[in-house]
Amino acid sequence: MIDPKPQTNRRRTWLRRAAIALAVLLAAGLVYLTRPATLAALILPRASEAIGGEVTAARISLGGLNSVVLEDLRVRTPGWEGRAGELLYSNRLEVRFSLFSLLFGEFRARAIRADRLALRLVEDGDAAGRYSFQSLTPRVADDDRPDEQRAAQRPSEIAVDELVIENLIASGGELRSLGELRFRGALVPSEQSATAFRFTLRGRPDGQGRLSIAGIEGSFDPATQAISLAVEDLLIDGRQLAVAPIAVRGWTSRLGLEGRVTHARFEYATGEKPSALLDLAGLGLNLPIDELSGNALEDAWGGFQRGARVDLDATPRMTLRTGTLRLERDEVRFEQITGELGADGGEGRVIPVPFRGSIALRVPVDSLPEFRWEERDAWFEQAARIAPFSIDLAIRDFSSSRTEDGSADTLLLPRAATKILADFQVTAWTIDVDTLLSRGAPADDGTPAPLVSRGELRLSNGSGAFDEFPYRL
Repeated sequence: MIDPKPQTNRRRTWLRRAAIALAVLLAAGLVYLTRPATLAALILPRASEAIGGEVTAARISLGGLNSVVLEDLRVRTPGWEGRAGELLYSNRLEVRFSLFSLLFGEFRARAIRADRLALRLVEDGDAAGRYSFQSLTPRVADDDRPDEQRAAQRPSEIAVDELVIENLIASGGELRSLGELRFRGALVPSEQSATAFRFTLRGRPDGQGRLSIAGIEGSFDPATQAISLAVEDLLIDGRQLAVAPIAVRGWTSRLGLEGRVTHARFEYATGEKPSALLDLAGLGLNLPIDELSGNALEDAWGGFQRGARVDLDATPRMTLRTGTLRLERDEVRFEQITGELGADGGEGRVIPVPFRGSIALRVPVDSLPEFRWEERDAWFEQAARIAPFSIDLAIRDFSSSRTEDGSADTLLLPRAATKILADFQVTAWTIDVDTLLSRGAPADDGTPAPLVSRGELRLSNGSGAFDEFPYRL
């Protein structure tokens, strides 16, 4: 009779040896797969394909058994030279990955955390509206995998301790910074799309300690480049938007925007015009009457004081209390606005007058030469000279009041209104004013359309110093 024990022992010995060999192979495989050079070969080419631009890192090391640290990470955009082509930079970025997937030679990111992430929105100074990120060609755009599979392979979170979004202009081989916004927050996969992310970011102070924005949330789809933003408490400082396209920035600079916007919304999709809506509260802006009309400001608006017209070196300036600012690709519209009409300048002499109305300006890009950054001032001057616009303002039931020495005592109004008041030497009043200044689209040869100006002034409960008309007005 054969004793089965030796056979059993031999089988157990073989199984132990096989298990040890397998463990050694797995360990060797893990050691090989987790070598920085191997991880670099797995991560960087795949990231480059997914993003559609070149991804590099100066150093790659293990942060743990299932995490890798990339230092001096850079993403470059095809077709853009020098720093203008550097779309994204991170000093240190840690990626947690699936160890199980790595055993099969596939690197699958589970979560990403960046210390500092700098995103450069570079606009071509010689082709306004063309941005560097639009040159990316992500492989995900023509990925034929099922949506469920693509969605499952996205990181569960992308957290950023400091995100810096910088707006720059590239022209003539030079790169000029226009402004930046700083945030802290995270991105998570969106349930609405297999490729989109939702994000919530809180504003951080800039290098001068100013908080330009309280927060921003929305979604971004790298496959379609569609983006939707909702902004909370945006600071407009330096009389221009810190991050804005060339055309919008030119208009906002000339309007002298200053103040805060309580809420804002921004939408962009490939093939569509980008648009933004800003809810206004406590925002100041100038009326660029002279630039739009081509006439000297004093020929269109003037001062009125104590029954007589007076010279006043000031620009009409509004403080908007309510209303909406709508920005589209080449158009700026202020809708249903209310506030006070005063002056930029005038040495504090001008009385703020309550008003309501609307303003619309459009850049006639089809009637203008190709934009070049070095010639931007001349380009904007020509744009203002032929731009279609309308300024519709109404002043309701505004009464004069007694003024003390040194206090504001001057009205800044359209010249026609000051002439009427001065003709009767009105010294006390209740007035209602409607005024419209507009211009249509330019002709095919770029000739500006004629200006249209009309208005109405209604005076009640007035008194004046006109000797030949001693009756109450």
